[in-house]
Amino acid sequence: MAQAIYGLNMSVLGATTSAYYSIALTSGVSGAGAFTATPRATQYTYVSFQGGITFQAAAGEASGAAAVTTNNGVISGDVYVSPAVNVPVQIELYYQGKIVQAYSVEPGQTEGNFNWKVASETDAPDDVNNLLNGIVARPPNAK
Repeated sequence: MAQAIYGLNMSVLGATTSAYYSIALTSGVSGAGAFTATPRATQYTYVSFQGGITFQAAAGEASGAAAVTTNNGVISGDVYVSPAVNVPVQIELYYQGKIVQAYSVEPGQTEGNFNWKVASETDAPDDVNNLLNGIVARPPNAK
């Protein structure tokens, strides 16, 4: 059996202000990640995948994703947004290219949390293409 690898994605589409976005994992381990942004203005952008997903981005669209594994069958985390933004901040958990869990921090809110039961191991053969597609897939309502 191989360890199950998930893709955790955090995205914001159409924010009208710059903000700091963070997922601090309370269960699960994050690995390498990817980030994309289409800001409406030039601004310093910060990105980290240490212990989850964290980025600071200008108004516009931004999406960060990282590979996540777990040994105890749970992927959970605390989500922070500062300051609150005018659109939902979407959190999706992908497995083999499909969304298996989702959570949203509603407009005007600055924090939330998720706690998802998942498989720690898989009997399926490792499929690198599906894994990569699941990690870097665009948010479901992106244009």
